[in-house]
This record gives sequence, C-alpha cells and structure tokens, in this order.
Amino acid sequence: MQDKINRFIAAHNNQSIEAEDPSALDACMDELFAWCDFLGIPRSAVRRQFAYQVWENADDETRKYFDLIPNTPTNVSQAGDVLCFKRVNGIVIGHVSVDIGKSDINNAISFDQNWDTLHYFHLDAQGNHIPYCRTVVHAGYYGVIGFLRPKIILQGDDVLLSKIQAVVNGAGDPHSKVTAIKQLVNS
Repeated sequence: MQDKINRFIAAHNNQSIEAEDPSALDACMDELFAWCDFLGIPRSAVRRQFAYQVWENADDETRKYFDLIPNTPTNVSQAGDVLCFKRVNGIVIGHVSVDIGKSDINNAISFDQNWDTLHYFHLDAQGNHIPYCRTVVHAGYYGVIGFLRPKIILQGDDVLLSKIQAVVNGAGDPHSKVTAIKQLVNS
C-alpha cells in the first residue's frame, strides 16, 4: 500500500483534483474519488453529500471495500487509510484525506485537498482560489472520527473492470466516457 500512496502523491502533489462535481471545485471528496479510482474501488462506496457522512452514513457497500476503524487513543491510521473528520468548529461539513504512511499515536499525517484554503491555493484563469493537494499534519488527530481502511487491492482484470465502472459512473458525456474506457483497455 505504501507504494500506491507514494505514486498517488507523486501524481497529485501541489495539484488540484477535480474528479466529479464542477459545482464544488477541488473539494476533499474529489481527492477521495481519485483515490478510490486509483485503487479500483467504486466511488459509490463513499459518495455522500458531505464529507462527514462518509463515516456517519457508511453502508454495506462501504463495508464491502473498507474496514471502519474508530479513532481511539491506541488506533493509528496506516498508509492508504481514508481519514474521516466529523463536524467540529471550523469543519462544518467534515473532511476526508488519505494517510501517507507516517502517522503515529500523536499525529495523523495525510495527503489533503481543500484543507486550510486560506493559505494553500492557486488562482485559476478567472482568479478563483483553487485548493491544491499537499501533506498535512493533523495534531492529536483533531476532528478525526475514524479511518476507512481499504480491504482489498484488486488484481488483473478485476482492476480494469473497476476502473471502467468508475468511468461509467463518473461525470462526463458519453463520448468522453467511451474515449476514457478505450484508453484504459488499450493501456
């Protein structure tokens, strides 16, 4: 898993990820969707209206692909775990991020998008503040209610099928989806 998170970070560090909903540009959920796509996990396993609901409204499909591990004084998140943040002062819709494999009992260290957008953003062509992905230290696991630990890393044809399903379920017009699927099949 550490190799996978390293490759994911290398592909997205200091970049913005827009995976699904252009009305909510570069949200933490976009990073989560991209992580699920990377692992071959269907987005529907974590798709919720607000980030805190990824944990609070976890369903059978979520549990099919992830173990839910509550944040306790002795549980430490691991590389590839999805950190789920509850609603607390300053985080009214929650937050999600991906553990980079350097967390310890005192601090969660994760790869985040849309965290502290006051300081970590770039401007797009229209002058909009666009948050980018970067490593964040969450002291004392502040706000973290628990972790989603991926259960499986799919192999071979299952990975391809999951990636194709992610394209089919994702945003975009039919032509773009077919083009993306052709690229997946031919790669």
